[in-house]
Amino acid sequence: MMFHHILSIFGNGFVLHRGVNGTELMATLFGTEITNPVLQLRWFLRYAGVSARSPTIAMTVDLCFLTFFTVMRIVIGSVLLYSYLRHPAPDWIARCASLVIYGLGWVFWYSIICYAVRKYGHKLNFFHGLQDKSGKPNNFINTAGR
Repeated sequence: MMFHHILSIFGNGFVLHRGVNGTELMATLFGTEITNPVLQLRWFLRYAGVSARSPTIAMTVDLCFLTFFTVMRIVIGSVLLYSYLRHPAPDWIARCASLVIYGLGWVFWYSIICYAVRKYGHKLNFFHGLQDKSGKPNNFINTAGR
């Protein structure tokens, strides 16, 4: 997370120094910070103890954050990055910077998915039947009931 903030500060300063790519920077900031209110809501619910008292609310907010993050940063971000990289105007510095910030979004997305699977996978039966009672993967497919 610290790398994300250092990268943002460096990117903002670099764009201000160069005097170009301001529109792209603002679009990137909008796309990355649009999920921030839901992320902060998660923290406030946990801090106020609402998450412990009402796990359904906590799970709903977590899944909303995951969905919102996926749609904004991965789906829409992919389309925008593709169109940006195909355009002839951006120089190599802007292209590299866009790939770095986009790659960082994928790293965050992967960690969020891992968190959701770890925390809610058993509750939502995502992996029902993939593990036996000892916790080892169950590679045997039970066909006796068919």
